[in-house]
Amino acid sequence: MKVIREAGQLLPMLEHGDLNRDMSQKLRDVIGELTALAEDTKRKVSGHVALKIKFEVDGDTIKVMAELDSKTPKQPRKPTFYFHNGGDDLHTEHPRQRGMFDTDQPLRAIDGETA
Repeated sequence: MKVIREAGQLLPMLEHGDLNRDMSQKLRDVIGELTALAEDTKRKVSGHVALKIKFEVDGDTIKVMAELDSKTPKQPRKPTFYFHNGGDDLHTEHPRQRGMFDTDQPLRAIDGETA
């Protein structure tokens, strides 16, 4: 009979090794995200990987349940700008500015003749 007295013995055995695999992947994911975000934003960023182990005793058995969580900063998104005219519509051009080519008037030459 194997006796478990150390966390280093318990962790690799939880969920028949699946927890160790999943936590290892989560560590790589978080470090990768943080590295990319730090390079993109040129600032210090932080995140975490958290492991919570719950124990439930029932008679002579102990049920061990693990929860794995991680957090990284939200990725900044680039804004897109549009215009509105007081209603609920979005406009790609300023509603009070005439488009250069949206006119029924012919273009005219500088000397006053029609082009």
